[in-house]
Amino acid sequence: MSLLSLNFDVLEAILSFVESRDALPLMTTCRALHVPAMRRHLFEITLRCDRLRESKKTMKFCKFILGDPQARARHLRALTLLLNHQRLLASPVSDHLAEVIRHATGLRRIVLDGAGDNFFDSAPALTDALADVESLKTIRLTFVGPRGIALLSRMKSQPRTVQCRVNIAYARQPWQGPTQFLHNFVRSLTVLELHDALDLLTVETESHVVWPRVQELALMDENVKREHWQFICRAFPNLRTLRMDGTLIDTAGAYAEWSEMDLVQTSNPLPLRCRVRCVELNISLDKQFLSPHNVADYLEMLGNCLPIALICHLNRCILDYLPVLLHRLRFLHLETYDLEPPAPRLLSSVTRWVDATLLSLASTLARSRVRAVIVELPHNCTTKRAELRSHAENIATHARCMELIGLHRHGYKGSTLRQVGDLRDWRFSLCNWYHVTSRTTDGTPQLSRVSEVDVPRLVPLVQSCKTLE
Repeated sequence: MSLLSLNFDVLEAILSFVESRDALPLMTTCRALHVPAMRRHLFEITLRCDRLRESKKTMKFCKFILGDPQARARHLRALTLLLNHQRLLASPVSDHLAEVIRHATGLRRIVLDGAGDNFFDSAPALTDALADVESLKTIRLTFVGPRGIALLSRMKSQPRTVQCRVNIAYARQPWQGPTQFLHNFVRSLTVLELHDALDLLTVETESHVVWPRVQELALMDENVKREHWQFICRAFPNLRTLRMDGTLIDTAGAYAEWSEMDLVQTSNPLPLRCRVRCVELNISLDKQFLSPHNVADYLEMLGNCLPIALICHLNRCILDYLPVLLHRLRFLHLETYDLEPPAPRLLSSVTRWVDATLLSLASTLARSRVRAVIVELPHNCTTKRAELRSHAENIATHARCMELIGLHRHGYKGSTLRQVGDLRDWRFSLCNWYHVTSRTTDGTPQLSRVSEVDVPRLVPLVQSCKTLE
């Protein structure tokens, strides 16, 4: 059956699986596919405006769109402009882009990457066009200063997601810009990510203002003060996900009163009084990393949250604490690769350390109801696959509720932790997955090793382990 014999709707559905940039050859070489391929190609566009040669390409793109704006601009859904915060945008380019945006009535996402004040100063028409768009659902601005903040406060769109990275040079100075930062998005925002903008948000927010629909909040400020934390608890009453990347967070004397949360990701202990389904502790609980906190502060937070899923660095205190109070825990993800085993230069000592750790873990899990465990082994681990399988069998034997075991060997020092949602990427890693398919009448587990091809199929099983009570 010829592809060209399919009706238009079917062709569009097929092309929806093609990357936007890959639709261009189809658009220029096949007459029958020109229209659906053009729609797919224009769906998501990235333009570089940081160099003269790239600006010429941007001008060509604008002229193509404006050649028939009614038939072309309306297909544009996502636009990314890669800018140079030290370079002015030429007037012809900015004016043409402004005209394209005014015709792009279906635009849903805008990204201005590197949008320094020079950009907004040199492109007033484009700034006005962005402010007048009413269809945006996602806005992302990076490296913004007063002009960028002013644009946000003028926007007519009611986006669900806003990501804003403030230029650190402005973030550390007393703010002289416009007032009422993000007030125009109070009724629409559900996801908010701020980098170095907490001072601005707290200073420019009136005491009665809240964002009732925000369920996901990410704050990437290095230093979170007590007044910041008090503001967060008051202004975002319906949070379900909280990510805080700061290394200095002062929350003394202010408890959050959220009812229940799905995810808390932090490197500091937070004073929470609600249950949290998944907790990620992005810090090793070794003493040198904890100042001004101690292990007891983190254990208190876990005791208040009673998570179903826990992602953290392996620590003896965590393992001792796990079967005592974390009775809701069903999913455990442990990092060990950046902890220093005894005599780390000796591979034999690393192997002994891994063996002792996995044996201790099996004993700990015997007193828990954990269904899935993932262990990130040290980068210089040389334990053979057969030995890892033996450890997996031992863990499954001790932990009668166990359904899935992943023993991940990193290929190099300093590898970063992959998020659980990225399991489909692990097929190319050094991870050994074992699925407990059944048990004999005496409880002996029957394990099957999951092949690399089948690793993506683990996602539903992992998610079920993270959500079941």
